[in-house]
Amino acid sequence: MIPPERGVASRAITALVLVDTVDAAPPAREGVLVVVCDGSWTPLPGARADLIPIRPAFAEVLGVEDLRAVSLGLVDAWAVRAGLVDALTVDGISYWFRLRETLWNWLHARILWRRTLGVLTAGLPPGCRLEVLATDDALRDGADAMAAAGLVTMTPDQPSAMATAGPPAVDSRPSAARAAAPRRGLMQRARGLIGRGAPARPSPAQERLAALERRAIAWAAAEGPRLLAVSLGVRHVVGGGSSATRADPHLDAVIDAWRAAGRRAGVVLVGTDHTADEDWASIADDPDAFPFSMLRTRWRPAQAPVIDLRLPEPGSVPLLVDGVDMGDRLLDQVRAFASRGLISVARLLPAIERMLAELRPDALLLTHEGHREPWIVAARRAGIPSFAIQHGILYATHPGYAHPRHPARPLVDCTFVYGDYERRALLEHGAYRPDEVEVSGSPRLDLDRVTAAGAAAERAETRAALGVAEGDRLLVISTTNGVVGRSVEFPELLGRIFSGPLPRVHVVFKLHPGEADEGPYRATVRGVAAAGGFEPPAMDAVRDIDLYALLRSADAHLGYNSTVLTEAVFAGTPNLIVTGQAYGDVIGYAEARVARPISGRDELLDALDRPVAPDPASRQAFIDDHFRAGAAGERIATRMAERITRAAGEDPGGAVS
Repeated sequence: MIPPERGVASRAITALVLVDTVDAAPPAREGVLVVVCDGSWTPLPGARADLIPIRPAFAEVLGVEDLRAVSLGLVDAWAVRAGLVDALTVDGISYWFRLRETLWNWLHARILWRRTLGVLTAGLPPGCRLEVLATDDALRDGADAMAAAGLVTMTPDQPSAMATAGPPAVDSRPSAARAAAPRRGLMQRARGLIGRGAPARPSPAQERLAALERRAIAWAAAEGPRLLAVSLGVRHVVGGGSSATRADPHLDAVIDAWRAAGRRAGVVLVGTDHTADEDWASIADDPDAFPFSMLRTRWRPAQAPVIDLRLPEPGSVPLLVDGVDMGDRLLDQVRAFASRGLISVARLLPAIERMLAELRPDALLLTHEGHREPWIVAARRAGIPSFAIQHGILYATHPGYAHPRHPARPLVDCTFVYGDYERRALLEHGAYRPDEVEVSGSPRLDLDRVTAAGAAAERAETRAALGVAEGDRLLVISTTNGVVGRSVEFPELLGRIFSGPLPRVHVVFKLHPGEADEGPYRATVRGVAAAGGFEPPAMDAVRDIDLYALLRSADAHLGYNSTVLTEAVFAGTPNLIVTGQAYGDVIGYAEARVARPISGRDELLDALDRPVAPDPASRQAFIDDHFRAGAAGERIATRMAERITRAAGEDPGGAVS
């Protein structure tokens, strides 16, 4: 598909060159088109006619079929044939359920690029060559798939990623040999102990570890019910101006309520290391904080667990995707996970068991529990009740939850969810039992303490801090941290909805907490405006800002597939949801009449010029279904304490269920 405005006759094309950015484009050559695979790029008037933007091809592919659903169905069926639930089971835990999302995303990206390149080459002469200078692995694999299917010819001197990629090495020594192998660094440590004279002064790291060991002993001796929470360490800004603080949006309200009742709560901070000065400064004076590095030091087991995996052989589990067998490529991803990620995670289990044996908490509280399998199993074996709190949006087809029940898929004793909708999703699609799911409300809402009287001042302060001019409409757009979402889906939808001027509009891109940079958002909008000869709207990209303060200060929120769409309903912000891509609206916002569908710039401008407040009855019905009213933190703390009391005299058992 060659855009007609580029003025290039398809019959004259002999090759397509794929480049990452326009700056990487080679000099023009007769009969060669250069496809700029940066979705944010739009050619300016007068640009070289041989430079082709990728975004129109994205639009055609994304509007036809939900490739996320296609990819997930293919991965699930392939995994069943490969027996991966059992093949990835270590010490009673199957790590397939963790790997499933990774493989889904991996395959989705490759199918998307395969289809996109198919659109680009449609109508070109047979045998058209592809020269892949772009570095994206999924793009390169998509090109290889087209070549393997005989649809294009790869440039002869280009190595094929699909042909050259081999499986990563997996330790194939017998179990006994692996178990007996010395750990790296053992001899170095031994040499350091030989020939020493007077004892050396402890290093700062040793002094810190000694302090943490004393902390652990004191914590284990504390009286009363003791809760141990595992936090990712992600801190969101809560409140505005001088009152702004940082908090764990999932755990802090619960921990505060637990402590308010006179109970002790400790927190294991994932990703922290006591040897890092910045981490130590944040935990040195907190008697309830335990850095993750203690699992590698004080609680490191004397012997690493033996891991034996029986993965399928290459060629044994084919997976045909658009005429190309991707089975071995998927199997390579499984082997890579098995040789690196799985081993490191599985080795956590004995360390966590040592930790729980020393600290002896009365309950374990988690978030992102789908990636906390060793914690769940260690708690179950120790007879410690385990709990989890919902994070993000939860829906019927969520790949992290929609699994059949399996004895090697560990579940906590009780998962607290925000509303009845989420409970139904887990019971009907996640194979949870009724006693394993409880509606608690959202702990994040407990942290939102702005009164009705203070809302007006908050709005004025937030808009002033963002530089929103008097009389301008503030449009908040919530983004994503997914690779395909950032590079493909968002540039396509932004290209549509910002295809013309938006007078008196100030746009704020609310970045996902997991995004490390501001993404392609502003660049896409500026490129479209420059190509169209109009001024782009004022724009900002922010991450560290109170979400509810931002939403209450906005004239509208626009989303695609974001938790913020649900939050905007609660905040009372007019919601707009982008349509035009086959994947979207997994919650049913439009059907519930709490979001107005828009597909382009004219609809966006109309929604801003003539805003329609959410229907009160529809909004309240949605809130009632998704957010249980009341103090969620206090409710969760109380229910955990009740379950601890009930479980005190019961046999904990050892089976994973």
